[in-house]
Amino acid sequence: MQKAESLLRTGGGAWDLDSPFSDYIEQVTRPAMEKVKLAPMSKDNYGRGLRLLLGTAISARRTGRSTSSG
Repeated sequence: MQKAESLLRTGGGAWDLDSPFSDYIEQVTRPAMEKVKLAPMSKDNYGRGLRLLLGTAISARRTGRSTSSG
């Protein structure tokens, strides 16, 4: 648990384990993606992937279904 807490602190610290997945994307993943140097097409592709993940997470939350496969 200490390692997870440490990773959360170094990853931006704005998100915690009780927060929704979409908060993690918006508060940690998206800012990290914007900081790194990527080609425009790569940024577009990553952005598209994030939108897909967010849409899936939001849809599952509305219906009460799990987003994990299996």
